[in-house]
Amino acid sequence: MIPYYILKYEHISEKDSLEEISEEYRRLYQGMMDARDVGLLNEYDMSNIVDFTNRLVEYVFRENQNAKREVSAVMRGQVLETYADRMIAKGMEYGLEQGMEQGVKQGRIQATIEMAREFGMPEERLIERLMSEFSMNREEVEKVLQI
Repeated sequence: MIPYYILKYEHISEKDSLEEISEEYRRLYQGMMDARDVGLLNEYDMSNIVDFTNRLVEYVFRENQNAKREVSAVMRGQVLETYADRMIAKGMEYGLEQGMEQGVKQGRIQATIEMAREFGMPEERLIERLMSEFSMNREEVEKVLQI
């Protein structure tokens, strides 16, 4: 349905009313937002629709910069930014959690090594303890111990 809305203005001239185009795109965009609000579209689908629409607008209005600018102003903006911002934030949150978990684990491993060496624990026993306590294989333990 969206390509129809775009293609019907393909041959609009520079002097034709941009208000009509702009208003139609605002209605189309609002319809998409309403569909998202009631669960018919999710943000990923919205992002894809807006991206596809923007590509089609670039092609159809390639020689009519005013129309391209007007339609793009309606279709671009918050939807893509919101979706992208959410995905970036989610990735950053996940990365932060993973980093913190790894940091805590590394700290515990280093504390175990220091205490074991301070109290004279044999190297082989330390290796076994690290493998057992931290679910590490021998190669990982040797790398941490720099053997």
